[in-house]
Amino acid sequence: MPMPTIPADRPVLGQDLPLLAARLNRTPAECCALIGISPSSWSVWKKRGDQPIPSPTVALAIRLYDCFPELAPREPTPEELLALVSQVTGQAVPQTRLAALLGRERTSGYRWTQRGRPSLPVSRLIGAVQRLLLTRFTAGLHQYEQMVAQEAAARGIADLFQEGSWVAEKD
Repeated sequence: MPMPTIPADRPVLGQDLPLLAARLNRTPAECCALIGISPSSWSVWKKRGDQPIPSPTVALAIRLYDCFPELAPREPTPEELLALVSQVTGQAVPQTRLAALLGRERTSGYRWTQRGRPSLPVSRLIGAVQRLLLTRFTAGLHQYEQMVAQEAAARGIADLFQEGSWVAEKD
């Protein structure tokens, strides 16, 4: 069992929240989603650093993830989704197409693979698309691509995958 960062001889305190985020390599927003609290609760509890977390349930979740960080679910990376889409299609899929599938501009795919992780909404969408592909394979990908194209068309974008941009051209 990994060594926990939160001492066992005291309750979980607000000052432990940044330790949890660091241990899990997550942002505060990701930690809030993980343990089921609002960002405002996180902020208030963190400011009251020497006071116990008011909810025993949340404190236990924090302690559990502190002891077993591997239990914290994580969304797949853009690279992992790109590899899965390529596997499902049987061909290499460009990063620009991945960006379009995730509602972002064409340069985002490259940026994610070179300089860091995507925003929380994009990460959540990556996880959902991965689950779709793992359960529905090629049919799921085709259904999702149709959804993406429909949303783009509804926004006035004629051929998203050709244009690579979620910004509609002005007349």
